[in-house]
Amino acid sequence: MALALAAFCVPAWAAGDTGQAAFERGDYAAALKDWGARAQSRQDPDAELGLGKLYMDGLGVRKDERRGIEWIRKAADKGQADAQTLMGVLYGAGRGVAQD
Repeated sequence: MALALAAFCVPAWAAGDTGQAAFERGDYAAALKDWGARAQSRQDPDAELGLGKLYMDGLGVRKDERRGIEWIRKAADKGQADAQTLMGVLYGAGRGVAQD
């Protein structure tokens, strides 16, 4: 079962989110750059979710579900609701984690 995460979960991004704007226009390299910087420097849960989706679907990066799950889980642990929902979907589908 294919599960395209990019289309599944559309979080309520903050206004002026450069990474999200880049993602929406298909510029995944720019999204990766913005979200990566924000995730590292500010531990921003929206940026962590964005990074997770890029890695899970191989958008602008080599597909790496383990790494994608790590980023999504970080965001979920910080209370990011879309990341929490997505983790439930991933567990239900058994994608990148043991099916539960």
